[in-house]
Amino acid sequence: MAQAFTRDPDDGARIIGFLEDVERSLVIELMYQTSVLLSDGSEDAGETDEKGAPNDGDTHDDLFAALSRSMAEREAPQDPALRRLLPDGVKDDDAAASEFRRLTESTLRDGKLRNLDIAMRALEEGFVDEEQAAAIADDVYERANDPAARDERDDAGKREGSDDNLQDGLSDGSREVVLDEASARAMMMALTDVRLVLAERLGLRTDEDAEALSRQVEREDAPNSPEDLLAAYYDFLTWMSESLTLAVMRRA
Repeated sequence: MAQAFTRDPDDGARIIGFLEDVERSLVIELMYQTSVLLSDGSEDAGETDEKGAPNDGDTHDDLFAALSRSMAEREAPQDPALRRLLPDGVKDDDAAASEFRRLTESTLRDGKLRNLDIAMRALEEGFVDEEQAAAIADDVYERANDPAARDERDDAGKREGSDDNLQDGLSDGSREVVLDEASARAMMMALTDVRLVLAERLGLRTDEDAEALSRQVEREDAPNSPEDLLAAYYDFLTWMSESLTLAVMRRA
């Protein structure tokens, strides 16, 4: 079972939380899907090196291609979830909004991709069974988006037993996630962006909407629909984000 993030009492520079493997795999999958949504088609966008530094490309061609993308005219995203991630900087003036996007969207997009990449790397650190955990995340994500997928796999004999079998081969206990100050802040921002996407998919517009959803999740024993599953994700990520924020604020 997940445990809240806290400052390490023996080393205040470290922030430690605990997640079960299946919880960790699901958070990684949601972050990955958010990075796919944000990607503008550039393979290098948002990538970092092993130290978390930006990957700015290895050739002059890479640099000129990146500059060309950043200076190109930008239109507001059609996907409402992406529009929440990359909102209009100017209201009631389409020309000014387009110019603002042209000047700022590439930097904003790449920054969000970089935060997601750092967060996923931190969650993957020490992940013993990445392949099985990724398979679990893929399975749950597919069922969240295609309610018929579960029945089809059951009929085909590709899955055996109940949902509990999804965790076979993974540890039943929680293992630590260790963050430094920089990765903790990147994680906070990455979690915020994933929650924005889920909020849009769930039709959440106000704090009251979010509170009502939290009460709904607490009342239900298990998700009964794809929307219930997304609601459970949103509620869990909200708890995780609040826990991490409090830990970051409590400086040693």
